[in-house]
Amino acid sequence: AVERLRRFSGDASHQLRTPLAAMRSIGEVTLSRERSPEEYRQALANMLEAVQRLTRVTDQLLRLARLERTEVQATFHLVDAGQVARQTAEIFRPLCEEKGIEFRVEVQDGLQVSGHEELLMEMLANLLDNALRVTPGGGTILLQVALSDAGSGQVLLTVADTGPGISPDLTERIFELFAQVPGAKTAGAGLGLAIVAAIAKVHGGSVGLVPMPAHGATFQIRIPVRQA
Repeated sequence: AVERLRRFSGDASHQLRTPLAAMRSIGEVTLSRERSPEEYRQALANMLEAVQRLTRVTDQLLRLARLERTEVQATFHLVDAGQVARQTAEIFRPLCEEKGIEFRVEVQDGLQVSGHEELLMEMLANLLDNALRVTPGGGTILLQVALSDAGSGQVLLTVADTGPGISPDLTERIFELFAQVPGAKTAGAGLGLAIVAAIAKVHGGSVGLVPMPAHGATFQIRIPVRQA
């Protein structure tokens, strides 16, 4: 626990310090001499981009803190997991088409969980966003909702891609705070998968990375089934 806290403090400081340092550097360089109106506008645009990055990291950290509170579950009700998957898929379908990626959606109807639609959509969206960033044109992304093994009483939500895959030694660490998805051309703050794990946990479930013999990554989320 102490080691995790130490690592979190260091990683969080780095993620917050980087955009702050960028803003300070841009400001100092810009004010070092007189510049044209266009140069000032570009400097402000660059600073705004750094502010947006800082805001994203802060918002994600606050969301993680809220997910640790038990009162989140007080807002839960019966949710159709398949409907949540379809709604999330509609957001990513045009993005996949634009990149030339085959997007397959396979949903088993009638599977309900106790949860919050927006949180569940965010959970799937984070996985699909990662898949979209690492999957090359001509590749495939699969979003699947099905009943897990007979008798398990769990809904299995799967997001699989044909990207470069993830090394087996990262199978556990990939869900830690500030972990980066290998192969992503645009690196984020490394909070997306930590949020996925937190959302799954608050819904009484779990998320795991399925070992793949070749390229590609398959994430599976298990959440208890609830009867109406």
